Amino acid sequence: MSSDALAMALRRPAGRVVGAKQSLRELRLGRVAAVFVARDAEPEVVDDVVRVAGERGVPIRYLDTKANLGRACGIQVSAACAAVLADPNAGSPERQADRQP
Repeated sequence: MSSDALAMALRRPAGRVVGAKQSLRELRLGRVAAVFVARDAEPEVVDDVVRVAGERGVPIRYLDTKANLGRACGIQVSAACAAVLADPNAGSPERQADRQP
């Protein structure tokens, strides 16, 4: 996936998850195309995400601040990390239930 495509996927709620817990869950399920991490995030929050992404060969991209990552995701709050899903239609059952009409 190109950098532009990843940036666009970050803005689509169905194409990404935001936060360390959600990112780690999707990484462990093998559903992540790329991980974005804020350089100013607390290491204890993002270390597991970075480690698992490295183990699985998932690209890691860094943004300068949590505020910038939150803006890149199109949310009103800061974010320590976010993950772009490889297949936005194959999310967890909770995410699929959210998309039901």
